[in-house]
Amino acid sequence: MRGPVYFYAPGHERFLDFAGDFREFWPWLCARTEGKPWIGPYSWTVQTYYRLRAAGARVELVGEMPDRGVVVGHVRLLPSRIPD
Repeated sequence: MRGPVYFYAPGHERFLDFAGDFREFWPWLCARTEGKPWIGPYSWTVQTYYRLRAAGARVELVGEMPDRGVVVGHVRLLPSRIPD
């Protein structure tokens, strides 16, 4: 059995109360973060996570870098050094 694809987004807890359809994520995020320039990296990462989850993919949204597996994340959110 293959492991999940991890979506790395430190501070992701602020997005966990989103319960709508993935197509509603962007308007939901904009309403909650009006005028905040930092949302770009999160919007891409978290919205893709919700889209794939809605399609039935085995994905996890994580705030810490997993020890192994496939990790997807925006370059601005990734640590400067990824462990070997």
